[in-house]
Amino acid sequence: MSSLRRFPNEMLSEIFLRCVDAAATFDPVHNAGWALARVCQRWRSVALTTPDLWSHFVFPGPSDFRRPIPHRLWEIQLDRAHNSSLSIRFVAHVPADLLDMFFTVADRWKEVAFANNKVFARFVDLAIEFPFLTKLVVEDDSFGPLLPSGVPGTDLVKRLPTLRHLTLALGSSNSFPPQLRFPWSQLRTCNLGNFRTSRIREVLPLLSPGTHLTLRAPGAGDGSPTMIVTNIQSLEIMDGSRAARRDLLNVLVAPRLQKLLFTQSKVEGTDPDAITTFLNNSKCTLRHFRILGCMWWQLINILRLPAVGGVVHLEIGYLPMGEWGRLFVELERVEPRLVPDLRTLVLRGNFSCWKISQRLSNRNPAGGFSRDLSILESGSSRRSN
Repeated sequence: MSSLRRFPNEMLSEIFLRCVDAAATFDPVHNAGWALARVCQRWRSVALTTPDLWSHFVFPGPSDFRRPIPHRLWEIQLDRAHNSSLSIRFVAHVPADLLDMFFTVADRWKEVAFANNKVFARFVDLAIEFPFLTKLVVEDDSFGPLLPSGVPGTDLVKRLPTLRHLTLALGSSNSFPPQLRFPWSQLRTCNLGNFRTSRIREVLPLLSPGTHLTLRAPGAGDGSPTMIVTNIQSLEIMDGSRAARRDLLNVLVAPRLQKLLFTQSKVEGTDPDAITTFLNNSKCTLRHFRILGCMWWQLINILRLPAVGGVVHLEIGYLPMGEWGRLFVELERVEPRLVPDLRTLVLRGNFSCWKISQRLSNRNPAGGFSRDLSILESGSSRRSN
């Protein structure tokens, strides 16, 4: 405490901001801003003159309620935030009067997340513009449809003129409401969870080339042979069944794709034939490629594809036991011809992965891998040069 007294107010204010947990449920007893303002008179003065300290609001879920939080405390924090941009997360159903209080400052919303379908429906229903909202997250609570069936078509394009980051995570039993229209072309990141192929087919052509698209647990194919053409340059496919990912890759074409990532929380691998079909159809030039769970010879065949020849950053891993050694031999033998521009190789997996990294770090610079190659073990920060 004695050393902190010597800090100038500006530095103390910066330290306070570092203490804020933007995801913490609002509770004046444990909230960082409220706690810091109770330490001493000087800290209170600094806290009250740091508006950004009060700009995060998380409406608690039912399990978070220890006691009712008086509306007056929400009003006090909102007042202390002054004109700061607001970050808001609605976990539970919010009383109408409290919700209306935050809608009156819609011009200050910067980030908002909805984990309650009824509150999101109210957001959609109100004809209010959110001129500075850059990030919108919608997480289906699975307690009914995302929007009531009677809600008319809603065009959010004009109401969200600065939206850049969109996450739509649907429940397994719900589908994307066809009456909702988002400003797809202006997005920089787009995360779609549990979207069926029919909806993906509608959205992908609308995304701009600079959008990073994440498809989480894509649904089964719609049976249509019509190809889905998109100009995106960055794509990540996460989780979902092997069959669903195969159905999607067989009809997807992305000629401008530079970054392709496959991520699995439960690694069952991705169909290498589907990846081959997708890359051959797309005729793209990848620079960053992540592929997990293939056999060594399947991986080598994929690395021989023209689309992979220009890869600079390669991530491989989660091979079956005994595959790492053979992969190492093949990579060391053919790597310069397959991926001559490779500069970073990430190895993900078990102890075998670590042993291979050690062998690569002692490789002969006259053959096999280039000495300029950086190797990261299991995605960590440990490097071998």
